[in-house]
Amino acid sequence: MRKKLFGTRRRKIVALVVGIMMIASAAYAAWIVTGSGDFKGKTGTFQTLAVGAPPTLVADLFPGTTGDVQANIVNPNPAPLTLSSVTWAVSGITSSDQTNCPASNFTSINKTGLSIPLAASATTSVTIPDALSMAANAPNGCQGGITITVQASSFSATT
Repeated sequence: MRKKLFGTRRRKIVALVVGIMMIASAAYAAWIVTGSGDFKGKTGTFQTLAVGAPPTLVADLFPGTTGDVQANIVNPNPAPLTLSSVTWAVSGITSSDQTNCPASNFTSINKTGLSIPLAASATTSVTIPDALSMAANAPNGCQGGITITVQASSFSATT
């Protein structure tokens, strides 16, 4: 009678070990599989921001003080943006009473370092802090409801 080289029990153990190794190898391969190829996509171009209405002062100005300016910023882009800076037009200040309170009594202050969220495809009302100053020696004619209009020349925003 010949002895079997591998008994039934041994065959089962060997088959089990080989099966476990095959499963482990497949699982490992799933983690390390890499590939390459071309990806084609299309990027959009951001449209420029705009002002929905002329910016206005939030509160009254007094000689030698600065004031916040409220503006409606139009973001026509499909993504939200963050307003980071505002540059005012050099000749962009007008006075409703140029005779008694010339616009030269006011100075617009360019603002950087802002972090004001702008909703996607929407108009957002924003307050730009300390954006307009009144000269310390402004004449008495600047009292009593003079309307000052400020024109922005550019905005910077980030995604």
